[in-house]
Amino acid sequence: MWSFSFVRSLGLMARTWPLLLLRLLLHAGMVALHLVLIAAGAGLGQLLGFAVPPEFRDLAMLLGALAGSGLAALLIHHRRARILHQVTAAQLAAMDALLEGRALPSGRAQIGAAQALVAARFPDPAGLLRLETLLRRAMDAALELLHGLTRRLIPTPVVAQLLSLLRITLRFLAGPASAVILAHALRAGAAPPGVAARQGLILYAQNIGAMMRNRLVLLPLTVLFVVAAFALLLAPSAALARAMPGGWSGGGLFLALFFAWVLKRALLDPFNLACLLQAFLSRTPGPAPDPLWLAHMERDSPAFRELSAGPV
Repeated sequence: MWSFSFVRSLGLMARTWPLLLLRLLLHAGMVALHLVLIAAGAGLGQLLGFAVPPEFRDLAMLLGALAGSGLAALLIHHRRARILHQVTAAQLAAMDALLEGRALPSGRAQIGAAQALVAARFPDPAGLLRLETLLRRAMDAALELLHGLTRRLIPTPVVAQLLSLLRITLRFLAGPASAVILAHALRAGAAPPGVAARQGLILYAQNIGAMMRNRLVLLPLTVLFVVAAFALLLAPSAALARAMPGGWSGGGLFLALFFAWVLKRALLDPFNLACLLQAFLSRTPGPAPDPLWLAHMERDSPAFRELSAGPV
């Protein structure tokens, strides 16, 4: 049912531990930034609350905390190109290189080697971010194309409703698709990045059934991880929320969800990507992109046409 090895994925995580540690430190920094700005915003809201009627003071603190969280998210968003270039894509390139049998140094030198692999393909972080954005948009177009073709083949109202539900499900399950295709574009010796990304997207679309099956296998693990992390973090999150200015008792649930999501992004997402990279490589060792898919995507997706124009 699946085309990957859990043991091999754990092995990839272990062999790329310096990059995993870098990813953990990055997400820990994001958490710290959020907590500092949330506390500062709540404290400012508490001070400003003395200038309004008592019944509005809690609201002032809540708005201050939300403003602090929003500012943290804005600062992280501003650095997203650098984060993608130096951390996310570096880990993808390292995993892909190991799956292809290429050697990587261990320890701290592995981080520099992986970042050099990315820089060789994308000297400018902004170019990598643009390619990743185009891939997400083109993947949406591919799902729309698949949905439209199926509706034309089976034009009944019931099937149309089922297909609409299936399209929503596919959008959810296709979440890591852009990262898998990005790894294909990062591969050393491949075509120019934009052309390689176009080829990878078509190959992914041609094997979308198999890739979705692999994603479905990983879905229960993801849900279990998030639920377990939320349960373990709920008590300390509630204590942390009560320690914030104004004793934000209701914030424990929010913080526990946020911390669980960060842990998933830092630890589980690389494992899932290691599994999906194996599945993708096992399905696409030789087949060329289907000319019919290429023609449809060229016609229906402006983002795909931008990829088709050449290097990004």
